[in-house]
Amino acid sequence: MSFFFNTISSSRNKSFITDGEISYDYKDINKKIKKLKKNYKIEGLILNITKNTIDFLIGYLYFFETSKPQLLIDQQTGVKSILQLIRRFKPNYLFVPNNIKNEFNYKKIFEFGKYVLLKTNFGKIKINKNIAFLMPTSGSTGDQKFAKISFDNIKSNTKNIIKYLKLKNNDCTITTLQPSYSYGMSILNTHILAKSSIILTDKTLVQKEFWELYKKFPVTNFNGVPILYEFMIKFGLNNFDKDNLKFLTSAGGALDQKTLIEIIKFCEENKIKYYSMYGQTEASPRISYLLYPKYKNKIGSIGKVIQGGSLLIKKNEIIYKGSNIFGGYSNGHKDLKRFKKNGILKTGDIGYQDNDGFIFITGRSKRIAKLFGVRLNLDLIENNLKNKNIKCAIISIKSKVIIFHTNKTNNKKILKYLFEEFKIIKTNVEFKHIKQIPKTKNNKINYNELEKKLI
Repeated sequence: MSFFFNTISSSRNKSFITDGEISYDYKDINKKIKKLKKNYKIEGLILNITKNTIDFLIGYLYFFETSKPQLLIDQQTGVKSILQLIRRFKPNYLFVPNNIKNEFNYKKIFEFGKYVLLKTNFGKIKINKNIAFLMPTSGSTGDQKFAKISFDNIKSNTKNIIKYLKLKNNDCTITTLQPSYSYGMSILNTHILAKSSIILTDKTLVQKEFWELYKKFPVTNFNGVPILYEFMIKFGLNNFDKDNLKFLTSAGGALDQKTLIEIIKFCEENKIKYYSMYGQTEASPRISYLLYPKYKNKIGSIGKVIQGGSLLIKKNEIIYKGSNIFGGYSNGHKDLKRFKKNGILKTGDIGYQDNDGFIFITGRSKRIAKLFGVRLNLDLIENNLKNKNIKCAIISIKSKVIIFHTNKTNNKKILKYLFEEFKIIKTNVEFKHIKQIPKTKNNKINYNELEKKLI
């Protein structure tokens, strides 16, 4: 298996800049990976705690280039949850930061910078040779499923993203997302394969150190999820370096219309491209994209499907076909011997196609409720209220719509909207005032937690 090898063995770009502003080129990375290959022969599943650091990145590439499957776990995951995952998946190795190595009573194989590889005492388990990554889906650590992503899935999707973004070796990005999140991993993969530069930092947008790094280097593209762009609207879009910035990308959910319009306006005024991208972890992860300001008359669409893929709508559900579709879910070590190649993904999103062929999402298939024979799209109701500056989370139980919100003064406005649009009367609505709407790690509303509040 060799996918990134030609890049990391040939480029002399000073392409990796760390928090300490130490630069590494691809030749440096190649030497370190070669040394690891020569000195250590490992087999089996690796549980890899992700960080945006050079040590993590070298380990990540070493495992990938030697065809070793990796279970990627966010660095914020608590030790108790990691131990739970170890029991579920029985990994043969742990690749963990030094500061938590003493939490695990396993044999040290090697220490690499601020990371260490530990060998567990589990026996060899059967793992399908296609599996490159087990990527966490939404949900708490205890019950979340992991998508089986193959080496071919990664190859296909990485190459196609580079094509539509037109990434070159003179491009540069700065890390804003964790590599355990499929979008964060995809940003690393595409920039490495394109021989581009990456500023590796675990600092966040609210820390001045992040912006100090950003301003010292010629960042040509910035990548974020909706909450990061909402922050940038408040913080000030003009903090972006407009001289070097070529494009912005967003994924991980739709921006609310007000934020989206403001981002598009900023990009149009400064001749910057903005790619709104749609995808799912199960698609490794990108499915389609929409380029703004070019298609600003199609606000809210998921845009154009990536090369080699196709989208269709069947019974209102959006279906994707492509070579980047995962091989099923994993709940633990017993199902790792299977990898199902089917090339079809039922996204779970419902929507429609306009007369120009652009697809729009209106909600999730599981988020359709029936109240006295009337079908209610709960996501659509939430989004419409959000566009009226009313943030809430909605679930439906039996003959009632349950609305969780943080501001009681909006009750009358919400009731007025529900009656005018859907003829839902007050007796069919129940309000629940909460201090904060619970979110998943991917910053999406955690409806499971809301349902638990009703028990």
